[in-house]
Amino acid sequence: MSGKYNLKYHVLESKSEYCTADYGTRELSYSTHHGMDFINDAGHACCAIAVADGEVIAVQDGVDGFDDKVYTAGNYVRIKHESGVYSRYLHLVKGSVKVKVGQKVKAGTVLGTEGNTGYSYGTHLHFDVFDGTQYVDPLPYLMGEKSFYKAKKPTSTTVTVGSKVRVKAGATFSDGAKPFAEVYNTVYDVQLLSHNGKEARIGIGDQWTGWIYISDLYLANQPAPSADAAKAVKVGGKVKVNAGATFSDGTEPYPFVYTTVFDVITMSKDGKEALIGIGTDVTGWMYVKDLKAE
Repeated sequence: MSGKYNLKYHVLESKSEYCTADYGTRELSYSTHHGMDFINDAGHACCAIAVADGEVIAVQDGVDGFDDKVYTAGNYVRIKHESGVYSRYLHLVKGSVKVKVGQKVKAGTVLGTEGNTGYSYGTHLHFDVFDGTQYVDPLPYLMGEKSFYKAKKPTSTTVTVGSKVRVKAGATFSDGAKPFAEVYNTVYDVQLLSHNGKEARIGIGDQWTGWIYISDLYLANQPAPSADAAKAVKVGGKVKVNAGATFSDGTEPYPFVYTTVFDVITMSKDGKEALIGIGTDVTGWMYVKDLKAE
């Protein structure tokens, strides 16, 4: 159906997609539609972005406008992903395509600007997924239920799909949103794990609550973890960064960061982040939960 979906993976740079024409099985008036059409819910033309890591295998960037016979896709980009599926981004503005065939792209890489080229009657982005045999419903991929990546072992040895878990006190959802108070007192099912094994989608039965970092969960049959480690991280103290952690702005550190002892230079007002470095040389802000006091 048309409308706003709560997507985990995005195809527009604004990350505010509004579906104007859904996949055929949900759009009875357009049953032959093998993709999903999106506009920017913020109200202006927006850049299309790669939904996941992959390699650009096809590009078209020479269609001026409407064409319902030859270049019906308009200007587009096609990407092959790690799991073997392909994604396409259609109807882009002529001259806006930013990538080339053979280029490796990361999730979020700008591909071009949503437009109105090819068989199109208004500015939008048509997004579709091909599994190697046929076009399939993109929504399970955008919701994180199916993956553009090869299956990887989760980083946690205890929290897996089907586990009963609780949320650590003070933890937030992985998008930064703060849960309601009752979330910390509820036992949840782990429904899905992210492709990198760092996040879990939690919920109760078939109803899902949200995505959260596995490091912010603990098994329901275990006692709540001690807060001593977090309290030990303080200004002037020495710390190491937990393996796999990122800076609090989402940037991935260089490998040496995980093997270096840093000074805590200062901390955020809420005590959840620490600015680390060596002496007065700043390295970056980290979440306290991703640090281990030395």
